[in-house]
Amino acid sequence: AGSGDAALGRTAGGAELRPFNAGMRGMKGSVHEGGVRVPFLVRWGDRFEAGRRVDTVCAHIDVLPTLAELAGVDVSGDAYPRDQVEGRSLVPLLGGEEAARDRYLFTHRGRWPTGADPDASKFEGCAVRSERFRWVDGAELYDMEADPGQTRNVIADHPDVARAMAEAYDAWWAATVPMMVHEDAPMSPTRPYHEAFRAQEAARGIPAWSAPELGLAPDLFDFSSRPPGGVELVGDEGHTMVPEAEGESLWTFEDGVLTASPGWDSVVTPDPYRDFRMHVEFNVNVAPDKERESRGNSGVYIQRRYEIQILDSHGVTEDELEPWACASLYRQRKPDRAVARPAGEWQSYDIVFRAARFDGDRKIEDARITVFHNGVLVHDAVDVPRKTGAGEPEGPEPLPVKLQGHHNQVRFRDVWIEPLDLDDFPATPVDTPAATPAATADDGSR
Repeated sequence: AGSGDAALGRTAGGAELRPFNAGMRGMKGSVHEGGVRVPFLVRWGDRFEAGRRVDTVCAHIDVLPTLAELAGVDVSGDAYPRDQVEGRSLVPLLGGEEAARDRYLFTHRGRWPTGADPDASKFEGCAVRSERFRWVDGAELYDMEADPGQTRNVIADHPDVARAMAEAYDAWWAATVPMMVHEDAPMSPTRPYHEAFRAQEAARGIPAWSAPELGLAPDLFDFSSRPPGGVELVGDEGHTMVPEAEGESLWTFEDGVLTASPGWDSVVTPDPYRDFRMHVEFNVNVAPDKERESRGNSGVYIQRRYEIQILDSHGVTEDELEPWACASLYRQRKPDRAVARPAGEWQSYDIVFRAARFDGDRKIEDARITVFHNGVLVHDAVDVPRKTGAGEPEGPEPLPVKLQGHHNQVRFRDVWIEPLDLDDFPATPVDTPAATPAATADDGSR
């Protein structure tokens, strides 16, 4: 595999195979998040609680001190040379304790020519990471909390942060380069892993493999930028949303931000959509005087039928999540993770939606939806069996997408939608009768 956005290869039909990286920027060979971030899974019976997720920035150098602490080996202080044992033990984090977060992690891709001066490549493929920021190649800075896809260089907005990270990188580079004692060593004339592969292939062949069946194609989940077929709904220069109902709209637009009405009126896309993927950035208003279920209240109504809730849910733990929290399928399904940010900070939804399928008026497949909240998967190709809350009744006809007005001046920016055809990715079949007239008051349904 190459670097950047290179494909892994091609299918027998010629289509490119691209790895799934959850909307992160970059792939193998890149120093951006998509090139260096990998899962690290730990399981130990009664020692660590199952299902705990550690969001603190960690690195490979933390593995040795972690294993040492678990084995009862003291590698702190002067027990071992510090240039041999770097990093921090992850045991406190794995046990659910708070741990220090005030450090930088350094990356350099290397790969300069043999015999060349390393200093000539000092700022080619380098990065410094803190909990919040990523400093890249000496000229870029990204706020990972507000922009996990690394789409906006904010170095001009945070000069002090960039300066501190640059100084830390200079110190790290000065200490690291002298340890590169094998820079001039000749390359091996053979590649041992290649030789082992050829020996296995000659002895017993390579087992047959076929791609697994996926609920939705992985390349649908690259939301790092608006695709060529994407329709801009809210952009830097304006928006195309229209009032849902006749009358005065109190929604306002300024400097690339669409702000919701202080009243009940909502806005919708000018066109209806069947299957699609959609990117929405939102910022809930600060409303400490309101009840929890009313703070920062809005919603993205898919086809005006199925609501993905918008709410100020920062501070709600995963144990406290309910199907009214931010990113819930309203009153039907709570999100799998609690990743809401504080009111006043920008957040994002990345959505892939496959509409319900009908045979005439009879529904034969439920709608299906996948949602990432702030880059974290919270609904994984889940079936939506019915409309949510105040949504419009289900039916075969596509409807617009609504941004809800709910007495909170929630702000929206960078909203786009791309029509799709997801007939090749069926949802769970359902057996429902054809639509019948509404029940009357005397038939026992109240």
